[in-house]
Amino acid sequence: MSDFFCRASALGATKHKILLYGPSKSGKTFGSLRASCDLHKDPTKEVLTGDPGYAGIVFEHQAMQSVKLANPQALVRVIDPTDDSHGDALNQLREFMKMAMDGTLLSMGIHTLALDGLTEIQQIFRDDIIGYDAADDTPFTWDDWRDLNGRMRRFLRTMRGLPFHVVCTALDQEKSDDEGVIRSVRPLLDGQAIRAEVPAYFASVGYAMKNVRTKLGARGTIVEYSTMWDGPSIYKVGASIPLGGVTPTCSGHWIDVLNGATAPEALALALQYGVQGDMRVVHEEREEADVTDEVTAATTSRRRQRAAKE
Repeated sequence: MSDFFCRASALGATKHKILLYGPSKSGKTFGSLRASCDLHKDPTKEVLTGDPGYAGIVFEHQAMQSVKLANPQALVRVIDPTDDSHGDALNQLREFMKMAMDGTLLSMGIHTLALDGLTEIQQIFRDDIIGYDAADDTPFTWDDWRDLNGRMRRFLRTMRGLPFHVVCTALDQEKSDDEGVIRSVRPLLDGQAIRAEVPAYFASVGYAMKNVRTKLGARGTIVEYSTMWDGPSIYKVGASIPLGGVTPTCSGHWIDVLNGATAPEALALALQYGVQGDMRVVHEEREEADVTDEVTAATTSRRRQRAAKE
């Protein structure tokens, strides 16, 4: 056989590249660093011991509580770009990527990277292009757009080639028609071209959702964070087999499934999280009379709009 080819069975282990996007406070940071979840426990009450094989970049201090809860042993660099007058955020991002490329992180036992998130990374590139001392109304020229798109593409290509599992997050952006019906939900990124291209750099793209359940007569609520991998066409979602449907927002679980979780395990997980039929929507109706569901606007309003349209 020609040396140009090799058998598919001889290829090395896949390093999964995953994009998770969704509204603010939908569990993206928590899920990107969450190393494991016990399918037999309430996900809001489980005690997470963590996995020291995770390293991440986080761009807001408010997310630190989620980071500590998700994975107490993860290595995390917190970058605050809100007070960045000298390009420090970009320099720290470059240093992190350099450590990922030159083997430093591999030598530290890291196997999974969390980049939280792409929306902020693009803004850091934009600030560097336009100048840190520029006025707020400084125009962004066509040459600036080409520079920004080029930087994003180079960053994403570098990310795609890293010898790690990588989970990137992004905020979401909704587009509605004249009647107010949501027609598309995509990652929040500036520029139509790069917004359309970004999902292609990832093998799996999921949408983060938050479900709040309140038990009547009981104090407190149960919060469930889930990720949709298959759904209505207005969402830009899709996953590598066997990942699919709706799963807990847990990167460690996703990677385990992609690395060979069995179909029965995936089905048991889907049933636990209230997924029905083709697994495109989360249950809105519960049989228990003593339980009411209060689903956040990020999920409920969209389902109602789709049902009314149909």
